[in-house]
Amino acid sequence: EMNGEPIDYQTEGGYIAISRSWNKNDKLEVLWDMVPKMVISSDELLEDVGKLAIQRGPIIYCIEEADNPGVDFEIIRIDESQALNYHYESGLLGGIGTIHFQGLQDGKSVGLKAIPYYSWSNRGDGKMKVWIPVGN
Repeated sequence: EMNGEPIDYQTEGGYIAISRSWNKNDKLEVLWDMVPKMVISSDELLEDVGKLAIQRGPIIYCIEEADNPGVDFEIIRIDESQALNYHYESGLLGGIGTIHFQGLQDGKSVGLKAIPYYSWSNRGDGKMKVWIPVGN
């Protein structure tokens, strides 16, 4: 929106292009779909084939040991049909959005919590994973 009104734009090479005469007090507001979703790795990334990552708008998430005690990061799996539930946690790392979902470990369901990738490694050493294998 520009000054509270929808505007026309074009996309060029992955960017939004806005052609207009700009005024000193113009206010541009970008509205993104921020529904959490799973994205599958490109087959060109051989290390991540058959793995999923969690994304909310432009933000990639990860699971971190600090939020997921008892989870074996070597065997944890994810089912593509799992619901992703977003929560804002004002008391965590100065206030961040987290995503909760169910993973699979040794054939059993286990609750997982993902945090924005940019916020990991702020609570001591521990394991972290962005790309989670699909399956059980």
